[in-house]
Amino acid sequence: MSQFRTRLLGRPIIVLALVSAVLIGTFTGVGFAATRKSSGLSGPSQSSATSSKAASTAAKIVFHPLQLLNGAKSQQAWGTGPPQYAVSGGVVYFSGSISAPQNQSLPAFVMPAGARPGYYDCFSIYSANNANTQAVAALHIYANGKAYLQGKYASIFTSLTGVSFVVGY
Repeated sequence: MSQFRTRLLGRPIIVLALVSAVLIGTFTGVGFAATRKSSGLSGPSQSSATSSKAASTAAKIVFHPLQLLNGAKSQQAWGTGPPQYAVSGGVVYFSGSISAPQNQSLPAFVMPAGARPGYYDCFSIYSANNANTQAVAALHIYANGKAYLQGKYASIFTSLTGVSFVVGY
């Protein structure tokens, strides 16, 4: 153990990278979404009795297909499944994969009224080309529900899995 600690502390860039990863995860929307209910930010309409009852039962998450626009297509590569969204406990979750429209200035889909952020939100997401060359793409979602996929390989393959945000925030 001490040999590992010596190696780790001897490389400040590794320590800096680890600390940065923890801080970024803590202060991003995912961390906020995960702690929203437990921190009492669920709003005045939810009582503590309702909150404890909800915590004791497993929430059913029902995914709905995204209505794709402007030539965006469902990819379902590598078993990722069709592009879908679910709303549970005030948090929107995405799954599946998609190829963005060739014209990336056009929306790929529009979120329904009850599943929109309250402001513009942007997420870094995984994309790849047919040779499995990987790149980072961006998912932009506006308060009006319009969602844009942009990036080098976004028109080929983009994964939505792992993206989540709080409705109205």
